[in-house]
Amino acid sequence: MSALLNSLSVGFKTLNIQKSADHISQTLANVKTEFGKFGGILVKAQKHLQHATGNIDELLNRRTSAIERTLRHIELSEGEPMLDLLQFQEDEEEYED
Repeated sequence: MSALLNSLSVGFKTLNIQKSADHISQTLANVKTEFGKFGGILVKAQKHLQHATGNIDELLNRRTSAIERTLRHIELSEGEPMLDLLQFQEDEEEYED
């Protein structure tokens, strides 16, 4: 009788171990799926960031050059203190600190 009870106890423990292993396997499968989705989202985010970087580079190069070309044609009279109107001197002092 003792051997039969011992055999049943071992059988139930094995069954519990099997259920735990199945649960762990299912959890790992879910983690694998979610990690794949996460990788896809990161790739999309990287593409968006690269696109934004390209737009900023275009603005920096093309638009800045166009503005500088336009500003080259503007002549300042030497008698007028235009730089004081724009307060460039104050801004320069703030950046030096």
